[in-house]
Amino acid sequence: MRKFLSLLSLLAGLCMNAQVATVTSDVVLTDSAAYFPQLSLDGKHLVYAPTDAHPLILQDVATGATRIVSDEGLPGFDAVFDKKGNIVFMTIEQRKGRLLYRGVSCYDVKKGKIRQLLKPQHGAVHIVKGTKGLALIGESKSRDLKKAGTVAWTQGDRLMISVKGNVRQLRPVQGTVGLLWASVSPDGTRVAFEAATKGVYVCDLDGNHLTPLGMYLMPCWYNNDYLVAMSNAGNIRLTGSNIHLLKADGSQAQILTDKEIAAIQPMVSGDKIVFTTKTGQVHVMTLSIQDAMKGGTEQ
Repeated sequence: MRKFLSLLSLLAGLCMNAQVATVTSDVVLTDSAAYFPQLSLDGKHLVYAPTDAHPLILQDVATGATRIVSDEGLPGFDAVFDKKGNIVFMTIEQRKGRLLYRGVSCYDVKKGKIRQLLKPQHGAVHIVKGTKGLALIGESKSRDLKKAGTVAWTQGDRLMISVKGNVRQLRPVQGTVGLLWASVSPDGTRVAFEAATKGVYVCDLDGNHLTPLGMYLMPCWYNNDYLVAMSNAGNIRLTGSNIHLLKADGSQAQILTDKEIAAIQPMVSGDKIVFTTKTGQVHVMTLSIQDAMKGGTEQ
């Protein structure tokens, strides 16, 4: 029996270290000082900011030309592209009594104009990607929650899930001080998130079938079977960091980057993985996945 269990443990370890993906391209888009990177779905535009989150900068990927989107209210922290290729971003301002107010605006890339989507309000505001679009979720006012399809975000130790505007509050992980980086799988059936001090998990929309994936940060879905995330190994300035490919069922994990460059802040746009480094050098990576469990190749 002990030999059998040891064999199972060995096989599990081999699966976790199996090389299932080949990096087919790794293109560098910026030289330095570019953080919080986001790539448009068509791959034509990159948006980023320096470490202090302003100004928010838009780059034409083909030409390398840049322009400033906004330099007010720390717009770089939560900027994302909507499905039309416009930039939705948050601004933060301090008012009387040192209270922080957060508003959301949209930058039309073609027209070069900004319009307000959500007036500034006190308290937390989330710009969340759903299965059908973006939802803007505030403590007092929200927008487009129903139109965004299936949406997930976090509040303290609670996982918030909305399906067509019907919101549920779940606590799938006990004993954690808080949850972060919730995201819904492309097919809208599962949610990934990070539980502080405990690692990344995947669960269904009821908070059940909880699967631990390990100690990682900033998980995001690559497709319905895989996620990407960054290392969680202490101070990355000292220990370095990698971007990892994780099987959603917890059976496989693979390092995609060289530890020496300290790759951080991953995101997925279509079939592309975008990340930056500790020096702010933005990369766009593509993969070919040979799924050992299925015996086929995915892009």
